Amino acid sequence: MLFTVLASAAAYYVGLFFFIDATIERVDALTVDAPGILSPQAQEEADNFLIVGTETAGSDVAVTSALIAHLVPGGDGAVLVSLPLTAFTDVPACPRAGESRPAEPYGGSLASSYDTAGANCLVRSVQQLTGMRMNHYVELDLERLPGMAAALGGVPVCVPAEVATGGPSPVPAGASVLDAEQVRAILGEGDADQDPTGQLATDRHRLLLASTLREALRVENLANPFVVTGFVNEAANGLTLDQGTTLGALKDIGDKLGEFTEGDTVQTSVPLAQVQYQPVNSEQSYALVDDLASRALFRAIISDTELPIPAGEAAGPEGTSVPSTETETPEPVVDNPPPSETLTVTPQQITVNVFNGMGTPGLASGAATALAAQGFGVAEVENQVTGAAESVVRYGPGQLEAARTVAAAIPSSVLQEGATTGGLIDVVVGSSFVGVVPVVIAAPESPALTPEATEQPVVAARQSC
Repeated sequence: MLFTVLASAAAYYVGLFFFIDATIERVDALTVDAPGILSPQAQEEADNFLIVGTETAGSDVAVTSALIAHLVPGGDGAVLVSLPLTAFTDVPACPRAGESRPAEPYGGSLASSYDTAGANCLVRSVQQLTGMRMNHYVELDLERLPGMAAALGGVPVCVPAEVATGGPSPVPAGASVLDAEQVRAILGEGDADQDPTGQLATDRHRLLLASTLREALRVENLANPFVVTGFVNEAANGLTLDQGTTLGALKDIGDKLGEFTEGDTVQTSVPLAQVQYQPVNSEQSYALVDDLASRALFRAIISDTELPIPAGEAAGPEGTSVPSTETETPEPVVDNPPPSETLTVTPQQITVNVFNGMGTPGLASGAATALAAQGFGVAEVENQVTGAAESVVRYGPGQLEAARTVAAAIPSSVLQEGATTGGLIDVVVGSSFVGVVPVVIAAPESPALTPEATEQPVVAARQSC
């Protein structure tokens, strides 16, 4: 009897495996010998995934997030690179489905290559932009993620402050078990003005996908045929893969996506020289990739060597470093708060103006991109040349706490009270600027334990990860 039950269960899961494999849509996405790939021989054994999220509006499908996952050969490490969808690139001549002649090459955004000729054109554009050879393509219809979460009975997620949302289905920062509506709320969060390159959207999508895959692979869920069947129906109908990527490879990449906070996996993004570059005779703005810095980054990934330290979002469009200066800055009213002082205002609650204090091309836009990536809103990006070495965070009455958060994100900056532009906090970037660092916001103090408080252990556990 026991043998019969076990045999039936095994047959069910084998059948389910073949059902998934037959249901998942497959496309000819890969062109491993396309021009633009650096050191093709050195990348023959590379394990590079292009993972994209898509959304559908009517009959149109658009890419809304994209990242590269490079698995380190023979090890547990990985490098995740968020791709700016608005990056200005030379889209190659790509074959359109059902047409004998390829589409003409043109200069446009990375995301537009998908609109032009689908997954294969997007892969070729990414290879041309990065020099990396893609040998796996994974596309997920993000509208399926809420259903996948519902099939699992909720998805445990450690929600960073920059992902937390309000509204009718609020998602607090910290440890939460997200239901379908909360997943939908995070997917719908975002503002093109505050996320011009699409990097923040990619980070949100990666977090949700990683957490969902990790929950689906828990032994308790794999052993429950009702959970597995519901999840598989949603996932299989939402996935598109290249012809050769296996379900085992999907499990490997799911593990890596979830481990990026544990040290073995490094997360980075494509270095930019400008966030809103407008070509001549064009009304559209693009992200302009820093050629020298990005080339150094991708060569390091390809050769599996240590990644270069970001030079300076303060690098100019040609990648040149900002010259030092001996000019003294006026004495500020308040010094940058020491790291021991707690911060109380989150980046998502703050909008700043970013000014170029040195006049170096790309200095303010690079700083604005880095601040936006940490969740700050960015209004004006202009020149306000002071020649000062130190970056200044200028704030008005009642803005000290918010200004302290901004200053904490910019090492070696100083606080200065005074008149600001539009009533917002001004950031004047000096020559000492080397990048933006994450800030830690103090969690609300936990109340003393009382009998009433001890009755809510789950709520208490969700306040931190």
